[in-house]
Amino acid sequence: MLRRLVLAPIFFCFFSSLVFAASVYDGWWFNPAESGSGLSIGIQGDTMFVALYTYDEAGMSLWMTSGAKYDPGNNSYSGRLVYWSLGDESQLTDEDSWWYTWLPLRPPVPHDKGILSITFTSEDTGVLRYGPESHPIEVPIERFMPQISPGNPDNRVLGWWYDPEYDGTGVFLEARGGVLFGAWYFYWGNEEESILVPAWLTFSGSFSPSARSFSAGTVEWLEGSPLGVPPYKAPKAYENTLQMRMRLNLDGSIDMSFTQTEYNWTHERHMVPFRF
Repeated sequence: MLRRLVLAPIFFCFFSSLVFAASVYDGWWFNPAESGSGLSIGIQGDTMFVALYTYDEAGMSLWMTSGAKYDPGNNSYSGRLVYWSLGDESQLTDEDSWWYTWLPLRPPVPHDKGILSITFTSEDTGVLRYGPESHPIEVPIERFMPQISPGNPDNRVLGWWYDPEYDGTGVFLEARGGVLFGAWYFYWGNEEESILVPAWLTFSGSFSPSARSFSAGTVEWLEGSPLGVPPYKAPKAYENTLQMRMRLNLDGSIDMSFTQTEYNWTHERHMVPFRF
């Protein structure tokens, strides 16, 4: 059940060549009582770039972002929560590949969705608050990867990655204990085919500390409930025919490709770390 996917710029930060070490909080976070939703967190200096990946009221996957700043008094990060949409589908002009458009379009439209704050209570636990300032949703969160694959982290791939030729949508990766888990953030058409909305796919598989290549099928998650909004409804996983492959280069970049096996085409990207 893979609908039209469209790439477009979403990141609102400037990129630089600075190199940042991984913080103790970088990685995937979730509420174990509501698996299927969560957070992908990267921290550079006093800024956290975080994506909240969850579901709308209809059970469709969506993501929102925040560029949150550090509050040393509370060991927390806080900022505005932003939802992005992308005009209407009259922008899509490549009729030969209507099902899948890889060309970047105009910048998306930001929509303020309130606040996002994360207070870390330890290196492995914290509290997420997000939504309207008057009554934010509060969710306990924990590290994800140590629970599904205990072991040593592989910081070669940890963090946000993007292709400067398609600056905007990208992937978040974390590997630990010989397993890699990642998500691809992008846009696709809504049910009415009237607007492009944020969506995400995941991929996971074996990835040893010495490996320089990885491949996996992607999974679409649907019919879940919004994070922290009762009653909790577990999402359903739908495997699709989009295959992701990547290779780590000696210069620290990643060559990544997406192959649609049903229609026999491949799109390639040269991924570099996202500096914000």
